[in-house]
Amino acid sequence: LMSATQIAAILGPILAGILIGTQDSGKALQQTIQDSAGLNAAKHINAGAYVCAMLALSRVQIQSQILNKQNTAITAIIEGLRYYWGDKNLRLATAYGVCIAFFIVGPLQITLPVLAAKFNQGASAYGFLVSAFSLGGVLGMTVFGLFPPFRVKNLGTTILVIDACIGLLYLILGSTHTIWGASTLLAAVGFLGSYLQLMLLNWIQARVAPFFLGRVMSIL
Repeated sequence: LMSATQIAAILGPILAGILIGTQDSGKALQQTIQDSAGLNAAKHINAGAYVCAMLALSRVQIQSQILNKQNTAITAIIEGLRYYWGDKNLRLATAYGVCIAFFIVGPLQITLPVLAAKFNQGASAYGFLVSAFSLGGVLGMTVFGLFPPFRVKNLGTTILVIDACIGLLYLILGSTHTIWGASTLLAAVGFLGSYLQLMLLNWIQARVAPFFLGRVMSIL
């Protein structure tokens, strides 16, 4: 499922960027964004994709489970929270993940359009950068599935080493002046990020009892 999402994230931005760019009549995207025929077409395609997803989800069959009458939804949530809070390592992993999302994931989403504007290629450059990031993510998932997990001493040290490498790549990204260089760096960031994400998910699934897995994952 994660690989399918990443593959869609590779193709979607490229196609949308090309569609918007070819309809932009050579004007600055910031000045013509409301009138761009390409942007409207991309929105229509996006809306159609949501309709297809809704139709596909309507065909999914979910087996109902017979639950104890006393095991209401609220009780199940409370039990999941107690299980999660009782595991110190899970709490630390969550706190670390929040910090990474705040300092890396959020700023990346904001700075990508600014970075794309440096190359004066409009929406096409932005789509290309996003697709490069997603391509790296697919490669990271593939490597994780084909080879034994990479370790530096232990899981905690491995996480710190990978995140340090990602931070270094971000520093270099800020000084790059070519779209190919930026795409290569973003692909490397996507590779390391997806590899680390799967490593953490694998650790969580092995650590948490199956009965609480869904509730713990919803918290994380």
